Amino acid sequence: DTLNEESVKLYCAKCGNIYNSRLSRHEHVDGAFFGTTFPSLFFLTFPELMPQGKKNRYIPKVFGFKVHKDAYARSLEARKKLTSYEKKR
Repeated sequence: DTLNEESVKLYCAKCGNIYNSRLSRHEHVDGAFFGTTFPSLFFLTFPELMPQGKKNRYIPKVFGFKVHKDAYARSLEARKKLTSYEKKR
């Protein structure tokens, strides 16, 4: 994630590919602003938004380390526990 190296890219969670944007407004947004770990951290935080039937082309990494295959399931379980705890309060 080096500043001023690449413009922002678009990530498709369904197919796991990374695309260049067609919109000119994205050309001026530095790709390091979001970082390469954004998709992985987003789906760890909101695992219920992960599309089903995803192909394994993209290997999710956080700070350069591969995300364990059970991390999304554990994150979803923790989210459900937190939600049920908050409802009880």
